[in-house]
Amino acid sequence: MSISPKRQRLWLVILASVLAINLAVGLRVYSNEAEQNGETEAFEKISVMMRVLHLIRKDYVNGEKVDFSKLIYSALRGMVGSLDPFSGFMDPDEYGSMMESTEGQFGGLGIIVTIRDDVLTIVTPIADTPGSRAGLLAGDQIIQIAGESTRGLDMHGAVKRLKGETGTEVTITIYRPESKQTKEFTIERALIPVVNVKQAQLLEDKIGYVRIVQFSDPTADRLRETLESLLKDGASSLILDLRNNPGGLLESAVDICSYFLPDGKLVVSTQG
Repeated sequence: MSISPKRQRLWLVILASVLAINLAVGLRVYSNEAEQNGETEAFEKISVMMRVLHLIRKDYVNGEKVDFSKLIYSALRGMVGSLDPFSGFMDPDEYGSMMESTEGQFGGLGIIVTIRDDVLTIVTPIADTPGSRAGLLAGDQIIQIAGESTRGLDMHGAVKRLKGETGTEVTITIYRPESKQTKEFTIERALIPVVNVKQAQLLEDKIGYVRIVQFSDPTADRLRETLESLLKDGASSLILDLRNNPGGLLESAVDICSYFLPDGKLVVSTQG
């Protein structure tokens, strides 16, 4: 069945009208709510932002069409980042990388990195991974990845360059502040499982030892299983090793604290 061009135009007009009505209603509802909550000024600023986005898309001097989603994400990143040093906005790719590192496994070097004083820095190499076997150390500054400078690189960009298909190689140049030496490492990427609890063993005097590598989604369950095993072996006290642990999910850390604190004991509180 075919639809005449005239009828097609009619449907397009109707659709455009419906969208315009919905947008107008949505803006009016938000405007009323904003006025009631004393947020009229914020609503006016959003209108300014939309105007700026339109002008950039229309008249940007580069002559190239600017990606609308990138503009929105950049605006959101700047807005959230202006609140305090601990708040940040994640786009879908960045969120996916975070969930991958806390829940699953990935191809990479096996190093935890951060941006410290505007320099890409290794927090800790994960034991028994390509990074640790190559001799990378906590505190090493990664100044180049595949011959390209890391200056001005954000975390998402850095992790994207370091990760890759298992079996492929990547060359990184590091600066070691303690020895003031610059070294180049060519490392083969491998499948990096997210290992949370390691080196569980029973020491002398019935002392249990457990190392927590990071606080990710399954850490609390893994620790519970490990503690139950140590108790069966006769452990009466425990050393919980958190050295070089870069942190992770707050909920996981709270769950672990609940194993050692009385019921109803406050562990941490958040505001906002």
